[in-house]
Amino acid sequence: QGRAYDGAEISPSFLSGYPPNHNPSSLYEYGPGTHLEARIKFAPGAGLWETFWSVSPDTTTANYLELDTQEWRGALPTSDTCHTHGIIEYGATINQGFDGSAGWHTYWQNYYTDHVTWGVDSQTCGSTPIPASRQESFILWNMVGPPGGWGGTGGPPPASDIPADMLVDYVRVSALP
Repeated sequence: QGRAYDGAEISPSFLSGYPPNHNPSSLYEYGPGTHLEARIKFAPGAGLWETFWSVSPDTTTANYLELDTQEWRGALPTSDTCHTHGIIEYGATINQGFDGSAGWHTYWQNYYTDHVTWGVDSQTCGSTPIPASRQESFILWNMVGPPGGWGGTGGPPPASDIPADMLVDYVRVSALP
């Protein structure tokens, strides 16, 4: 639209419950053979929980699958956490060597026909098999979660850190080479 940047506020989980309800025709879906990346700068704050993730279209039963490219906790700013939830449980955390709120970094996911791999910049966070029965499309989401809980140390971030904005420079979806 002729502007250098556009912003969006996406809050699917806490407005509509979890797993999120959605209208698939209004969201981007991708399937196996896809490279997904986003350039993100997370908001600082010990009580914040910010994520870049995708979820399967079946979010109404226990059969759903969630692919978390990055779950960033303000209390652990140098940790890159990637995992799956739902019918496949897997998790990994690496120390990325930098504070995710101090600068821009590229968080990525490669969704192959038999596994998914995640990382940040040139580092790999983890990889897990995806069985053939789960070769499906996923819906792309991102969000800034509420203070406290998993995102922090049991309490909200300092008032000076609110409001908090997770900044997304771009999201790219392309075919794997």
